[in-house]
Amino acid sequence: MADEGLFRLKNNQFEKIELKDEKGIDIGKYFGKGCEIDNKLFIVTDPAIAFYPSPSYLIVYDLATGKACISKKPPEIYAVAESPQKDILAATSDGVKKIDKDKLRQGIIAFTSLPAKYQSVQNKIANYLYFDREQNLWLTLSEGICKIDPHGATKIFSVGNGLPVNLHYSIFQDKERIMWFVNEQTGISKLSNEQVEFYTQVRPGFSASDLYADSRSDTVWFVDQVQKKLLSISPDGSKEFLISNSSRWLSRFIPGTNKNYLAGDFEIYQYDNTNAGTAVNPRLVYSFRDSVHGVPMVNNSLPDDHGNLLFTNDKINVVLGDRQLVSYPLGYFADQFVMDSNNHLWAITRQNKLFLFQLHPGNASRYFEFLKLYTKEVPGGPRSIALDKQGNLWIGTRTLGLFCFSVDEKFGLTLRSHVDTKTGLSDNCIINLHADQEGNVWACSPVGLDKLQLKNNKWVVENITRGNNIYQNVVKVQTTRSGEHWVLTSAGIIRIGPAAVTAPPVNFKASILFTEIKAGKDTLDLLVKKPAFSYRKNDLFFQWAVPSFVDEKQIRFSYKLQGSTANDWSEPSPDAMVRFVNLAPGKYVLHIKAIFPNGLYPETGAVYSFEILAPWWQTWWFRVLVIIAAGVGVALLVRSYVRRKLEKQRLLLEKRQAIEKERSRIASDMHDDLGAGLSTIRFLSEKVKRNPATDVTKKEIEKIAGISVELVENMNEIIWAMNEKNDTLEDLLFYTRSYAKEYCEENQLHCAVDFPENIPPVFVSGELRRNIFLTVKESLHNIVKYAGATQVEFGIRIDDDHLTVIIKDNGRGLAPAHTGATSGGNGLRNMRRRIESIGGNFVLLNGMGVTIEMRVPLNRASLGH
Repeated sequence: MADEGLFRLKNNQFEKIELKDEKGIDIGKYFGKGCEIDNKLFIVTDPAIAFYPSPSYLIVYDLATGKACISKKPPEIYAVAESPQKDILAATSDGVKKIDKDKLRQGIIAFTSLPAKYQSVQNKIANYLYFDREQNLWLTLSEGICKIDPHGATKIFSVGNGLPVNLHYSIFQDKERIMWFVNEQTGISKLSNEQVEFYTQVRPGFSASDLYADSRSDTVWFVDQVQKKLLSISPDGSKEFLISNSSRWLSRFIPGTNKNYLAGDFEIYQYDNTNAGTAVNPRLVYSFRDSVHGVPMVNNSLPDDHGNLLFTNDKINVVLGDRQLVSYPLGYFADQFVMDSNNHLWAITRQNKLFLFQLHPGNASRYFEFLKLYTKEVPGGPRSIALDKQGNLWIGTRTLGLFCFSVDEKFGLTLRSHVDTKTGLSDNCIINLHADQEGNVWACSPVGLDKLQLKNNKWVVENITRGNNIYQNVVKVQTTRSGEHWVLTSAGIIRIGPAAVTAPPVNFKASILFTEIKAGKDTLDLLVKKPAFSYRKNDLFFQWAVPSFVDEKQIRFSYKLQGSTANDWSEPSPDAMVRFVNLAPGKYVLHIKAIFPNGLYPETGAVYSFEILAPWWQTWWFRVLVIIAAGVGVALLVRSYVRRKLEKQRLLLEKRQAIEKERSRIASDMHDDLGAGLSTIRFLSEKVKRNPATDVTKKEIEKIAGISVELVENMNEIIWAMNEKNDTLEDLLFYTRSYAKEYCEENQLHCAVDFPENIPPVFVSGELRRNIFLTVKESLHNIVKYAGATQVEFGIRIDDDHLTVIIKDNGRGLAPAHTGATSGGNGLRNMRRRIESIGGNFVLLNGMGVTIEMRVPLNRASLGH
């Protein structure tokens, strides 16, 4: 159907069907909607078109004969549907009508009376009709969506009980029996639970701040704290009462068996409602304030079976009939308490303590009999408590979710179950708990309401508010005798009928569908089986969905990648996507499973196989080349090993030769320095023996002492040069500087030292150390012996991998005959020879004293290591 008429798809081509009325006039334009009934097409023209064919005609096209007939005006025709009883219903401008089938066979569109169960809408103007699988009739009306069940019962869905707008133009039911509504203002609306209704106001002008209901009655009470009103709703109707004489804001109403209470944060009023008028003036019976801790006096409150009001703060309290207040200290703030049919009261505090009392309503002196205190069993941050029909104790926490304990005959607690967001809860902060007479547990949280049911000995979770697109802070929930649940939220009231969830169809099975797969930046064709990806596209992204719309936000997904190092199932999460980064080459199988915490469907799974291709350097031919290259490499390594071994033998031989050379040098030094000194000492000693006790003897003894000191110094210098611990440039320079300053001070010379701040960590050989030190020593000796100087400048520079030592005096200088390159005494020649033997330069400058400059390469010193 299209604006251009009716078309048939045949042989992959659209062909237009000519539609003409009995006068031969073309009526095939501006088709809006239609259906097939009894081999006939019932087509309604678009009501938005204001010219011919006039809007909202009904055209019936017989597929067998190819003939068409058109409705007469009035009335306008808006929609057609076939009932389960094979009646053809039409929505017209005169109401809902039944098409006369006998007249239709004659080519005439006429109407007759509706079946009895649809009589309630015979005068309603609907623009769409729809029959669902349960044989309910749905109609879109100006005041909302109307539902008529097979027994004729009517229910209206509108803005007042949850629809975003009243006017809709299409209805559809999916395989899970969820109803979908389409409107032009907000788009698509979903009705997955027909029993859930949301009211921003219980009735016009009444905004509920609190509600109260219990299993003993079907009456529900509401409090309007701002307008100081009470409202009772029961099967018999509703009544509204004024609380006109109270100057305080009373936020809670608690009806009892023989007493009624109104409570605020700091006061309680008891009153009776015997006055049948519309305005009730409560009689003040009891009022008090808490002045101890500054916390609200009246927190959670419930009546006992004698009509006495119990409430908590940092105590458990009861107001008895004679206005007597009985309290038992709890030590800390208690948010909620619960009582069972045996008058056992459980109260939990924020201090992680659980109290158990036996109540004695008839004995004020021992109303609260303390039985037991629990501390180890209580989870952290408790906020709420409830007892279910099976006798299990439920504790809701601030951050850890719900804990279920079984209670034995001696009141021992055993943890039976733990439920949190990972297993289906809307939120882990449970601020209030309620257990109904069916054995269900209702959990209130800042983000919504959850219902826990025991199925197959397992607690399953249904997100009531999230599943119905209601996002509110839920304060509390209570249940009437007939099983209606009334929920107080931060923005209104939710009513949940007794049948809270419609079971899904037996033949429906939820399945996982991949919606997007990316390899790198490329989006893949989902129909390709077992794809292979380049090693450059080893970052894969998968996204999937489960086409289930019953509490779909609660579905949890888990995955594992077979073939990877982490081959375990992931933690269940609502995220329906995963990304794998930098996958190694190989074959993989991605396993995904969907978990339904509400227990409506069994777990379902899906798999996706793929392969990451190896790069060229991991292919077989490359491995053959690597093996060949490795063989060549091994041969080269063997050859290199042999050469290195021979080289090591050569170096070892050279090292031995160097050691022998060093030994020879040391022997020579010891012969020159120590041998001559020892010979002198021997000669002088013999002389002393021959000439005892003379002046000559004393002088000789002094010479012996001086020579001995010099021998010790020479010995220390030789040892210092041989010690490998002194093989750094820093040790050489510090030792030389120390010697220079001490020597100058001993010989009354002023020594000015220019020393670098940073000395590089360079290794210097013993040969270099000894030659530099002896050259410096000889230079200072010459200054003291020949120069007649009073001042010595000792400077050290390190630059361009060279060490430069400068020694300058202010003495008389050298005679011109001693300044040539080859001139001078043996001392100068020895100094030049020492420096040049270690690859350095020796420069002597004469004038205004003598300047000696020694420049030695440090890189050669390091190579000596």
